[in-house]
Amino acid sequence: MDGETKTPESYASWSILELMGKTVLAGYVTEVSMFGTTMLRIDVPAIGDIPAWSKVFGAAAIFACTPVGEEEAMIVARGRKARPLPTYVLPVAKPMTMRLLEQGRPDRVQELVDMEAADDHTWDDDEEDWDGDEPNF
Repeated sequence: MDGETKTPESYASWSILELMGKTVLAGYVTEVSMFGTTMLRIDVPAIGDIPAWSKVFGAAAIFACTPVGEEEAMIVARGRKARPLPTYVLPVAKPMTMRLLEQGRPDRVQELVDMEAADDHTWDDDEEDWDGDEPNF
């Protein structure tokens, strides 16, 4: 050996990917570097009405990765009909005053404004115990 270290090529192949939890996926698998480590990305092809999708897995989740040809991967993908996880979009939280206005309750908005104005931010409701600097315990 001449002192040079040969770096192995990154993995890129049509494959059948077996994951812990008895999940089997088929598609084009590549090595990707994410989060300071090497992970496997699978690009699952579109099958019928199921659109193409991708997912990245850490090495600990992988039970086996079998390189196959594109035709074999497509046969397995069609048989498995794996679907991506659904995407959920949470509504953006709106300030309470905006929600009340949208609900047609401007009277309640005024109540909130009045409550805030009346709140003197003291530690104790008993004014004579409050010295202005520290709370009385």
